[in-house]
Amino acid sequence: MEEWQEVFVGQISQGNYQTQVINGEEKGLILDLKNKDHHIVLDFGFVRAIRMLDEGIV
Repeated sequence: MEEWQEVFVGQISQGNYQTQVINGEEKGLILDLKNKDHHIVLDFGFVRAIRMLDEGIV
């Protein structure tokens, strides 16, 4: 089983965010998070693989 470690505790404010995932060879992996008070862009650059779980499946 994978073990995850939270690195930047408290850096992203809790809330309900609209999420846009951008993934491609030119831009790499970018997660765009928006709500009424915040706009956060997480740019991971080039990644080899990602694992995503859609809450609708859960």
